[in-house]
Amino acid sequence: MKINTGWAIIALVFGVVMLIGPTVYGQANPLPEHGWALQFAIDRDFDLNSFQGSTLSIKKHTSAKAAWRLGVSVDWRTGDIDETRTIIGNGVEYQDVDYSGFDLGINLQRVFYVNLQSPIKPYIGVGSTGGISFSHTYTEPHNEYVSNYTDHYKSRGWNAGLTGVFGVEWMPHVSIGLFAEYKTRIYFEYHKTKSYYYQYQTVRYIEEITKRARLTSESVKLGLAVYF
Repeated sequence: MKINTGWAIIALVFGVVMLIGPTVYGQANPLPEHGWALQFAIDRDFDLNSFQGSTLSIKKHTSAKAAWRLGVSVDWRTGDIDETRTIIGNGVEYQDVDYSGFDLGINLQRVFYVNLQSPIKPYIGVGSTGGISFSHTYTEPHNEYVSNYTDHYKSRGWNAGLTGVFGVEWMPHVSIGLFAEYKTRIYFEYHKTKSYYYQYQTVRYIEEITKRARLTSESVKLGLAVYF
């Protein structure tokens, strides 16, 4: 029988918590009333990765019962590639590829904790999610007598929707929180691509537009919150 490693880790960690919980009940660390925390996801190899934003994932408690969470992902890229191709029977082809792109994703949630007297504190949350993306690629040969073509590609899109989360958090230390969380989201996305291709006086233009609504659920995540 094949065992899912991620679920095995979650079961092990929270099994230990349940075993030692009664012994530390009187010493359980409460959630901070006005603290900040950085959040990280713990993968199956126990490496720390981004939780809900590769650039920033932060939480701000407004009380012991409620907190705001923000995740931001930013990806910017630009550059060029000089490419050489040797084509049998047709010589050597040189081409230059210029590219650029930008992606931004934002997740914002309001989280509410229940049963604060318990060492393991359940919570629920609702919020919004959205993002934009853009990419541009332009390919042009250096020796046009060989291939005589250019290729121009553009892509842009956006998405927006709502998220819901449910999880539990345990504070083994005043500055450390361990949590497991399940998230679902419903959102709409729009994506448009344009492609121009020119070769030997032949022009091809392709435009594609995608519009769709989606309801998705993520697998349970094990995470670490570092309070400061």
